[in-house]
Amino acid sequence: MSSEITQALQTARFNDLVHINVQEGDDDQEAREIILKASLDRENGGIQWMPLPEDVNLTKLHLSTKRWFFPMLNDTVRNKAYDEAIQLASEEVVRRFYMDGKAKDDNSPPSIHGLDIGSGTGLLAMLSAKHLKKSLDKLSIGKVQIESLEMSSVMAQLAKNTIASNQLQDSIRVSERHSCEMESLSSKAHFCTSELLESGLLAEGWLPAMRDAWKRHLDPKAIVVPQKAKVWAQIVEGTSLGKFWGPHHLVNGEFGDNRVLKLWRTEGKNRKYLLQPSSEEMAGIQMEVHAKELLDNNNNNNNNITKYPLKLLSDPISILDIDVTSVEAMPPEGGQSKTREFIPIASGVAHAVLFWWELDLYQGKVTYNTHHDQEFQDHWQQCLFIFTKDANELSRLRQGEPTLLKGSHSESKVSFEIFVSNTAMSDEQMESKRPKTAPSEGSDLISPDRAWQLNDLERIDISQKGILFALNKIGMDQSIALDVSDFSLCAMMASMLGCPLVYSMESSSSNNVIPLTSAQIAQISNGLPYQQDETHDFQILQCHPEQITTTVLNEKKPNLVIAEPYYEILEGWHIQEALNYFNIVSALKKRGVLQEPFYSVPACASVMVCAFESKDIGSAYTSCSDSKLCGFLHHAINAESPLNEYEIRIPSWQYDIRHLTKPEVAATIDYQAGTIREEQIMVNFETSGTCHGILLWVDYHIAIGDDQSKIISTSGRGHQQIVRMLPSPIDITVNQVVPAVDGRASLKCKSRLQEKETSFVDFEIVVE
Repeated sequence: MSSEITQALQTARFNDLVHINVQEGDDDQEAREIILKASLDRENGGIQWMPLPEDVNLTKLHLSTKRWFFPMLNDTVRNKAYDEAIQLASEEVVRRFYMDGKAKDDNSPPSIHGLDIGSGTGLLAMLSAKHLKKSLDKLSIGKVQIESLEMSSVMAQLAKNTIASNQLQDSIRVSERHSCEMESLSSKAHFCTSELLESGLLAEGWLPAMRDAWKRHLDPKAIVVPQKAKVWAQIVEGTSLGKFWGPHHLVNGEFGDNRVLKLWRTEGKNRKYLLQPSSEEMAGIQMEVHAKELLDNNNNNNNNITKYPLKLLSDPISILDIDVTSVEAMPPEGGQSKTREFIPIASGVAHAVLFWWELDLYQGKVTYNTHHDQEFQDHWQQCLFIFTKDANELSRLRQGEPTLLKGSHSESKVSFEIFVSNTAMSDEQMESKRPKTAPSEGSDLISPDRAWQLNDLERIDISQKGILFALNKIGMDQSIALDVSDFSLCAMMASMLGCPLVYSMESSSSNNVIPLTSAQIAQISNGLPYQQDETHDFQILQCHPEQITTTVLNEKKPNLVIAEPYYEILEGWHIQEALNYFNIVSALKKRGVLQEPFYSVPACASVMVCAFESKDIGSAYTSCSDSKLCGFLHHAINAESPLNEYEIRIPSWQYDIRHLTKPEVAATIDYQAGTIREEQIMVNFETSGTCHGILLWVDYHIAIGDDQSKIISTSGRGHQQIVRMLPSPIDITVNQVVPAVDGRASLKCKSRLQEKETSFVDFEIVVE
């Protein structure tokens, strides 16, 4: 396997498509593209990357991997803003290059050339073609030629189809290319559109793309849309935010000798947390959030939010300005920093900076703002920059006392720092606080959600109690434990609880980082195995499930299988994680690797389902309409990708969601018995509302006593949940469906965990 393929598979995740070009025959022969998709290995456990069949609907499959796609197209505020800005800019482009309508001379361009960086569905290119044509038609001169660039072959074809359905293919050419990697345009563009933006503003490469465009593709007098961006910030206090980095908590437990489990790497006397940037000066991690749901605690019924409230310590602060209207206006490649003084509106600890951005699409006349008080959309959220400092190092603000906020940006990231001062600083003093270069990028080993899981003491306590109970049932001296999760957390707990022989399978694909980190934390930070003799062993085995044999395990047969379950490649896809653990245990049992009988922690898992109402989710994840997209047809997109046929993964605790039914068990996965019981259930609606779909999560059952068990649920923070949408929302009242239909409305579900890779639960709303 080539290094390129290996690298692609190491960085890919379960819902990704991996595109590989395979050279066959002579070097002059065009390479053949093979597309790989991950699937669960039902026979051995683990993941297998399989080439897609030639007859697969690639467009539908591709769109199912892009959660942001429909919310972006359904953002009517964004669409209208781009429409208005492109109209104004087009009129100026024509005036600028045709001398306010005067007859063209030899120096005037024979046509207007446009450049669209990032085609998407072709919407911005079509808006440019429409408005440039209108402006030229008034002069009865010239024509429009737009080069629209799209990296993805699937999206490029989708854009071509959409443009053709709107009869604009004569004016727009879609090319499958990256603007920074293609040859310079021979005919320099007079107009450029782009939307290389994300919630944190810069991570999609807006600045490098625009800098390169000005150097190689654009006429010096060209006009671009968007033109500028302003970053706004507010300081927030939230003691819970520390759970999103680290992990840095000491995990207390019944380990004996007053020992604790340390979840950090040890380098000399220094702790190295799993989620902490390398820059000490501007240390922090960025996390996308829907801030309204986190801040509006008085009106929110979500106990998971009110349990972890955020408090605003400042008014909004304008902190950074970015200008891409010319090569001279572009920020330096090393980034830039600005410092602003502000007056705290409340006293408190500055745990994070909540930030968002305002986009100037054209000369301040058309703007777009991602502030949480604007109309809801789900493709650009707000961001928290959470300071990765110990509690005693965080800044403490006092109401009314002047304080400094420093904002910096690199080519791809925005960062912040706070300086507390009892008096206002002079311009010279503030200048001295600014770094000469932007902060270096960090190297995060885990995600904020994963950090929360490892900092969740209740979650760890339940796992620990379950492992201890199983060890005592087996007999501590006779116990042989095998951890089949990534990161070896359960293996570490088993060893510290006294299990003499512990083995941990690390199948993580991330270029050996997680296995090596696990070994360092277990064997250096925690000194495992604790008792150094021939009867005690702790081994981390970097291998895939099918490679686990009794030979690998030193001719030992485990009688305890343990897991969180967590698998890096499946992170966030909790039904797949639950099934993967089942597949691994079943395969080990079938191959005779496990003793009979054996214990499993967890013992079983329940796939939970409930119907929900959410106006926000319903407005974002719905079919595209021409009226929302400035009159352009997008019928092919709706046909290619019906939203009700695939799973959408969201952190539901950040959304305004109402449960309309009680949670019900849709399927039970029994790890010890090796069975999956699939249910066909009918759940009555208990609350009136508009049903938009169902919410799915997994509850893991951990036995902590002979007749006692506890649940680790993926329904709350630190996890994401699965949403399945109805083809169309249904209005429901208790005992009746609207329009008037007599009878009781029920949610009907049929689980198919053993038949499908995605959409594991079929459902409908029925009236009895």
